Amino acid sequence: MTQSAKRIGLFGGSFDPIHNGHLAVANQVLCDSLVDEVIFVPVGLPWQKAKPSATAVHRKAMLELTIKDNPKFKLSTKEIKRDGFSYTIDTVEEFLKEDINLEINLILGVDAARSIPTWHRAKELINLVKILVIAREEQNPPNFDFDFLFVKMPLVDISSSGVRDNLKKGLAINHLVPIEVAVYISDHNLYKNSDVR
Repeated sequence: MTQSAKRIGLFGGSFDPIHNGHLAVANQVLCDSLVDEVIFVPVGLPWQKAKPSATAVHRKAMLELTIKDNPKFKLSTKEIKRDGFSYTIDTVEEFLKEDINLEINLILGVDAARSIPTWHRAKELINLVKILVIAREEQNPPNFDFDFLFVKMPLVDISSSGVRDNLKKGLAINHLVPIEVAVYISDHNLYKNSDVR
């Protein structure tokens, strides 16, 4: 890896829907100069979690609306285009195949990072990436059996399941998601009848 390698932050998730908490995390790693750009990677078929409520088409569209005005935010459709389960190691290897000099940083919450040892080809993955563990300011660094950078930020108490729950109850979501996403959800009547997970 060269010193001038581009530092990308891979931010994976269902983004079902993307919300202001996701954006706060992405902005934090940029403001801390940990990466040069953040690439949002919506999951295709998750192998450890439930299938997303919204289709990949809708989740991709909401992400596109959200990031369109920020040149440091990008979207990767690698996982939603891939057949079968979405494994992070496959995504990382695809990026490195395109540019072997990339410095890849995985952006993860504490719970996701804790589950890394159970991931597909976890040991290989850990050797290929840097891991950024995002946590609330009052949290202490967890004990993991791998190297990581602990990134503290103010609490943003928003979840995609909470957004879906509000929609199912007929409550407002304008304070939880970007306005473009709120309009898109309304226009396409998303989540009104979906099970809240």
